Amino acid sequence: MSKRLTLKDIAKEFNVSIATVSKAIQDKHDISTTLKQKILAYAAKHNYVPPASARILSGAKQE
Repeated sequence: MSKRLTLKDIAKEFNVSIATVSKAIQDKHDISTTLKQKILAYAAKHNYVPPASARILSGAKQE
C-alpha cells in the first residue's frame, strides 16, 4: 500500500508553503494562475484527495 499524498508532499515538490498548496486546491485567487495549474495537475496526476476530516472542518458538503 502506498502512502497517501498530502499537502506537505505537494508543497515540497514545488518548494512552496503548505498554505500556497491549500490555496491552489481551494481555487483561491491570491496565487498565480500558472502555479495553481501546475499544483492542480500534479495533484490530479497523483490522485490527491483531501482527507474527509478536512472537508468536515472546512464546512464543505460531502458527497
